[in-house]
Amino acid sequence: MKDQNEVPAVKRNESHAQTALAGLVIGSLAGAGAMLLLAPTSGKQLRTELAGRTIELRDRALETAEGSAALTQAKTRELTDRLRGKASELNLQGKHLLARQLQRVAAAAAAGGKAIEDS
Repeated sequence: MKDQNEVPAVKRNESHAQTALAGLVIGSLAGAGAMLLLAPTSGKQLRTELAGRTIELRDRALETAEGSAALTQAKTRELTDRLRGKASELNLQGKHLLARQLQRVAAAAAAGGKAIEDS
């Protein structure tokens, strides 16, 4: 025979579930409260700080980009000047080479003309 003080197993399981649920709710509320009390900054303050840091990073990125652009322009000007100087040098060398070749052709023509006169 059953003892009348014995609680059926179904009721014991319901009681454990209710206790676990109550513990979960109380623990969640305690955790949320602790989070609010111990949080280093408020949401509004955090958003303000993030916005400030974002602006700071954007400004640094712009400065870096502008510095890179200025450096690229300076290097481009330097390279262009060097190439113009080299082109001018080559042009002058070409003119000297052409003048020497023209002198040789003129000398050869004069020699050919003299050889024709002497024959």
